[in-house]
Amino acid sequence: MSQTPAQGTAAASPPETCVEFDSPLEVAFSQLNVQGPQGTVLDTGDAELRNDAHVLCASLPAALPGGDYEAHWVAVASDGHRMQGTYSFSVR
Repeated sequence: MSQTPAQGTAAASPPETCVEFDSPLEVAFSQLNVQGPQGTVLDTGDAELRNDAHVLCASLPAALPGGDYEAHWVAVASDGHRMQGTYSFSVR
């Protein structure tokens, strides 16, 4: 599994955040949310699947303020296996 922006990196304001999985996901049961500085939950809209349902992505608001962010994801594979996790990145 990999994330964009990558776990623990600092970059300019990214347009989206994505998590890549080894197996295809079910979009109806998968979600990706982002929490910003001071615990603010960002409006990312509905998460979408790409690359044959292996990549879960959420759009981020333009020009994010600098600070630390956490992406929280829940993913359900097409075989019904449920996974969840969190990763962090920073905006400078």
